[in-house]
Amino acid sequence: MMMIFGLFIVIGSVMDIVMNAFSYNHVLLIIFGLSLMAIRLIGTKIKLLGGIGGNIASLLVLALAIVMITGVSSSASSMDKGAMKLIKEADKISEDEGYEDAIKFLEDKNIDLGWNVILAQRIGEIYTENEQYDEAASAYNTVLQNLPDDIEVRLLFARSIYLKKDYSRGIKEATYITKLQPDNGDAYVVIGDCYKGLNNHFREIYYYKIAVEINEKSIEKLVRLAEAYGSIHSYEKSQEYYDLAKEYATTFDEDTMIYESYLRIADSNSEEEN
Repeated sequence: MMMIFGLFIVIGSVMDIVMNAFSYNHVLLIIFGLSLMAIRLIGTKIKLLGGIGGNIASLLVLALAIVMITGVSSSASSMDKGAMKLIKEADKISEDEGYEDAIKFLEDKNIDLGWNVILAQRIGEIYTENEQYDEAASAYNTVLQNLPDDIEVRLLFARSIYLKKDYSRGIKEATYITKLQPDNGDAYVVIGDCYKGLNNHFREIYYYKIAVEINEKSIEKLVRLAEAYGSIHSYEKSQEYYDLAKEYATTFDEDTMIYESYLRIADSNSEEEN
């Protein structure tokens, strides 16, 4: 049973890497699964040890696995903490000297460290915050060359493609995410946003509705869908989703988001009537 359980853990981890993306958690699970298999093999193959000797050997293998897991976990945590410290330094540089210097700082550190996904991702975010969407897309693409199926980064990449108004490619990138992760509501939002940019409001609504079905209590997604219905003068449906958003809203910021969105639609309709 231990052998089968360990094998399932290893196979499951490898399949998740193939279907989604690699992470340090996968390393930990694979080590754990292999350790269980090794313990089982010790119990069945090393006959000379017998009784107490076999138990001691099994305990040694398990202890070695724990040490390896702790080491890998500690190393990953240390890398993350180091990257976050550099990001804080970059944010301070951005405030004092400008975002270009912050990006230069992070790029130089990335060269020194070899390649770090957290730093590369932050570079893309800084470009996006400053509306440099081509550069943001390039930064995210650098990450994806190393981690092609990292869902979070690929979503950021798709959004940057949308923001630079390359709508057809944005649809393609976001659709790829939905194939990797069919329940990713944010990917459907990007597809809907792209169709909005193409003035295809019926497809915009179609994909926003999928996003809402996946994350039915998401205020942001409900507001997007309400605005989309308002843009085609379907006011009853628009009001329906605004009401749902108000029902689920729990913070002042969420209430403000709903109210401002409602005013935008009302003002737009008033201008059209005039």
